[in-house]
Amino acid sequence: MSVTDPASQASSTLKWGQLKRLEFIEFRLLWEGRVIRRGLREAFQISEQQASLDIGRYLDAAPDNMAYDPIEKAYVRQPKFAPKFVGDFTDRYLLQLHAVRSGIMAKEDSWFKKMPAAKVAALAHKPTPWRFIMGVLDAIRSGREAVIEYRSLTGTTETQKHIAPHALGHGAGRWHVRAWSREHDSFRDYNLDRIASIKLLDRSTVSSECDRAWHTEFEMIIIPNPALPQGYRVTIAEERGMVNNELRCSLPVSMCFYLDIEYLLDLAEKVEFGDGTGQTVRAERFHLKLKNRKAYEMAVSAAKAETRAALDAARTNADIS
Repeated sequence: MSVTDPASQASSTLKWGQLKRLEFIEFRLLWEGRVIRRGLREAFQISEQQASLDIGRYLDAAPDNMAYDPIEKAYVRQPKFAPKFVGDFTDRYLLQLHAVRSGIMAKEDSWFKKMPAAKVAALAHKPTPWRFIMGVLDAIRSGREAVIEYRSLTGTTETQKHIAPHALGHGAGRWHVRAWSREHDSFRDYNLDRIASIKLLDRSTVSSECDRAWHTEFEMIIIPNPALPQGYRVTIAEERGMVNNELRCSLPVSMCFYLDIEYLLDLAEKVEFGDGTGQTVRAERFHLKLKNRKAYEMAVSAAKAETRAALDAARTNADIS
């Protein structure tokens, strides 16, 4: 979009509320093909006059995108339509559709008027209580330690953990809090859904900068599973937007683990491929493989060693026991 584009100029001068209303108009045009004043009024609780002004403002910025159809009594999408305000991204639509169909978002909180037939195949998930998330965020923001009651699956009998949270991470469908563990004197991830209570303590003396696995980036090079037929590999590369049959993803070393388990990258190297009988597994079960596995394992080991050294050095300079 050029700097002389009317939509670009409008976006730079509009207030947040005005811009959101123009995005709403475009959202309805893009995904439903039409928009009416009443939909705009009801979504934003504005007057008929304000809705008319917003429609006019959108037409000024994107005159080729819509035209009034007296038969439908609505503004309808035109053949030359091109997004000006919401961008040419599908994720926003699909994420809202997923949220509504999953029960995470109410339909009236979305920008849908009519929704397509859609179902979400997912296991039930109990929402994380707001007070636990609030406590974790307060601890991160203030740099304080906390005691949590935690339901671990590692087999440990102790449920009380003394941690110093410093960040949040999402991987393999779950939110985690990244924190220093007083019991282990190391940085670990704690599943937010397994926290049963949280109590904030004094300010932590452990710097998050010691967490080298969090602050060190590693570029994962992901490729189609070489055990697959050529046609399959081409399809997977196109589906994932790979360049030269590689998908490069840079993440903190500690976060790479979640991609590894979510996409079974490690198993592609460990199973015996065959026709699915006996002790073999069909290669089609494993679409992707981590090309630079050895480099990744070295990065994990290095991050652990650097974290240990950083914690020891900090302890030498100040008592953090």
